[in-house]
Amino acid sequence: MAKPNYESFDYRREAPYGQCAGFARQMQIEYFDTTKFVQTPIYGSYTPHIGDHLRADYRDILQHSILITGVTDNGNGDYTITYADADAEGHCEININCTATISNGRLYDGLIWSCLWVERPIMIGDINGDSLINYDDYIEISNIISGKSVSSLCRLVSDIDFNGRVDSNDRALLMDAINVQNPMKASFGFVR
Repeated sequence: MAKPNYESFDYRREAPYGQCAGFARQMQIEYFDTTKFVQTPIYGSYTPHIGDHLRADYRDILQHSILITGVTDNGNGDYTITYADADAEGHCEININCTATISNGRLYDGLIWSCLWVERPIMIGDINGDSLINYDDYIEISNIISGKSVSSLCRLVSDIDFNGRVDSNDRALLMDAINVQNPMKASFGFVR
């Protein structure tokens, strides 16, 4: 998956893709209590996370958005997901507990879809934008403290203690979280 573009991140309106994308976005807003998301194109492999707004394409004929509600890692880069969606035929029928398989950037639900992009909330502490809080973020925050030039959003997600600057206290808080926590969890919340 490509590195996310942290320069443009405020999505306050429905995506221009129809009711399925509007449904997925609204569910993300309610679940994560934020309107700030980052959209990342999917090139090849993709690791789904609960809460992902996934956009997929079927043979350049049809596009559809879903909200991932459950993920099981089957090994070898294959995942079974559960998801919720709203149909795109004008009736806004909401479907929950749908299942599909994701493998190598493809979604299989009876049809074979190409995964186009994923949209995720921006986690405080996820400095490199990979949707994990781990040692890679510790390296990034150390680079920022030593003077590396970064975007304003990168600085925002690095200010873990919310004191308006990125310093050794933020680095210590990040290291504490890495040492005691599952890196898939957002221990500091999301950008609001």
